[in-house]
Amino acid sequence: FLVVAFINSITVALFVLILYKIVKQNNQPLSWYKVVLIAAALVGFIATLRIYDLRPEILARLFFLIIFLTGISRLSLSTTSAIFGMTLGFMEASHPVGAIFALMIIGLFISWRYKISDTVKALTLIVVMSFIIFASILQLSPFKTGEFLKGVQIHAIDIYDHLNNLLKNGIDDFILFFFRAIFLSKYAFAYALIAIMYPFLINR
Repeated sequence: FLVVAFINSITVALFVLILYKIVKQNNQPLSWYKVVLIAAALVGFIATLRIYDLRPEILARLFFLIIFLTGISRLSLSTTSAIFGMTLGFMEASHPVGAIFALMIIGLFISWRYKISDTVKALTLIVVMSFIIFASILQLSPFKTGEFLKGVQIHAIDIYDHLNNLLKNGIDDFILFFFRAIFLSKYAFAYALIAIMYPFLINR
């Protein structure tokens, strides 16, 4: 539990740093709606720390923040690629599905700043580096590559069966499942505040 608390503390610190860098971009002063944005984001974010105790999402959340912080920082392409590659490798070893989304985000960050040829080269380097780190971690862990992939397959089948059962009950149940997960969450109010305040931040 101390390890989880330590990881969560780093996660919150990174989240605050990211918010600060966003609202202070171009050395703009803090305004009331930016303060509300930060407060609402923190309420929603900190509340989620209670959901995934002792699950791989704890690490995945930390890795996503490292990727996002790297993406908004003014680092060279080589440095950015190295950090992305290492972080993606750790993500692959801890949360394979999260790694898919992480690679999409990485692609957006790089393609936004650089031309296509540089983006392709960087993403190739990132993917190769991540697989090397991923394979190395698995070889050092009690569970080797085959066992890891078998576990991913079993978990994927469980998720498929759950969603398939929802669909068997009708599309209404399937839609209601996602509606409850997104809009009826006890954190939805904080998300709503963020959604309201963010356009003001964009306009600045």
